[in-house]
Amino acid sequence: MKNILTCILLLLAATSIYAQSYAYDNAGNRTARVITLPLRSAPAPTEAEAAPALSDLIAEKEILIYPNPTKGILTVDIKGYTNEMKAEFRLMDMSGKTIIDRKADSSSQTFDLSRQTAGIYLLQIRINGEAVVWKIIKE
Repeated sequence: MKNILTCILLLLAATSIYAQSYAYDNAGNRTARVITLPLRSAPAPTEAEAAPALSDLIAEKEILIYPNPTKGILTVDIKGYTNEMKAEFRLMDMSGKTIIDRKADSSSQTFDLSRQTAGIYLLQIRINGEAVVWKIIKE
């Protein structure tokens, strides 16, 4: 029994291999310890993971907003958009000042925030009288 436990402990220790190094000052005192863990390979991110997105339903239409956070260009896609829909977009800063106010003319809308300062903005989307507000982060 003791041999089995020893083997299990040795196997567990072998699976958690890491490297460590130390930094010393001129007097020989240890000032820092750095532990390096091995990297595990992760699957490649999908398109949706590469561009973080928000998704919701308004007036039975799926809305996709990406990327959030954004460095400049923000895209809003409305699945099932038709020209008969009354879709409006309003982007506001946190003080309530309207920055962009427009009506939809297609299923995909882009907003250029590159000239705006970094911070949090509110995007209100109204479709056929139903409205939802999202927080948009500009980096």
